[in-house]
Amino acid sequence: MLYYGGAEFLAHVTAVYNPGPVESGYTETVQIQGAAIKVADYEYSKAAIFPNPSSGIIHIENQDIQTIQIYNIAGQKIKELAPQTQLDLSEFSKGIYFLKLISDKGVLVNKIILE
Repeated sequence: MLYYGGAEFLAHVTAVYNPGPVESGYTETVQIQGAAIKVADYEYSKAAIFPNPSSGIIHIENQDIQTIQIYNIAGQKIKELAPQTQLDLSEFSKGIYFLKLISDKGVLVNKIILE
């Protein structure tokens, strides 16, 4: 799928009061404009990122990467790196991060967990 102008999605929200049963629900149709995500070409999407979760060392297997960007859970870019096959992320606190791999074939974003 490439970028497209918009899509309509159905969202369903349910409130649950533990440990009791479902108390209420609400359904809303939401129109999303210009928010489609470009899915990378098949060959590029074969990037292997492991181990995940990790204690700090992440390995990346993909020959096409030009830039690596690391984002925190708030969406702030916290580091940008040249292409490499091993990342040492031990300087970061435990938590969830996003690894953005950029090439001329597309952009691939993966969630990584540091333990």
